[in-house]
Amino acid sequence: MEKLEKMRLVGKVVANILQTLKNEIKPGMTGKDLEKKALQLMKQKKVKSSIKGYLGFSAAICVSLNDELTHGIPDEREFKKGDLVSFDVACHMKNKKGISFHADAAMTVLIKGNNEKDKEKEELLSVAESALNTAIKNIQPGLTTNQDIGGWIEKHVQDYVKPQRYYVIKEYGGHGIG
Repeated sequence: MEKLEKMRLVGKVVANILQTLKNEIKPGMTGKDLEKKALQLMKQKKVKSSIKGYLGFSAAICVSLNDELTHGIPDEREFKKGDLVSFDVACHMKNKKGISFHADAAMTVLIKGNNEKDKEKEELLSVAESALNTAIKNIQPGLTTNQDIGGWIEKHVQDYVKPQRYYVIKEYGGHGIG
């Protein structure tokens, strides 16, 4: 039971960091600014980045801008109105025995600019969220695999969205932890 409690605790920390970054992101900020804020929150919550140094990765979080695929390295490009910004936060904490417990989640936000292209980007985010919710509804603990989840998301996109507008990137998939 201790394992599940530790995983829940670090998961809540990751969720809190994502929500805080979402609430604070604005035009003029950079990926480096998001990383700095995430590091402050990690220190405050007594967790560490799971990705900094992993296979040589140089940053504490991932930040990708617009059409970049996930796992980008935070940099000094300033966010503008109309940008899609994705950030991925993975943290861990250790128990008294020194065993690490990890959580990893990502979020994409639109920096509002009030123009026609924003509506297209909002639709993209809505489609992605509905695909995620479809997968979550179907998960059965102990039975569902990552492949099942990917299949449900792909089917949702094929069934409910014009195939010419959105698609699932098959060469790059999600992963599990724990």
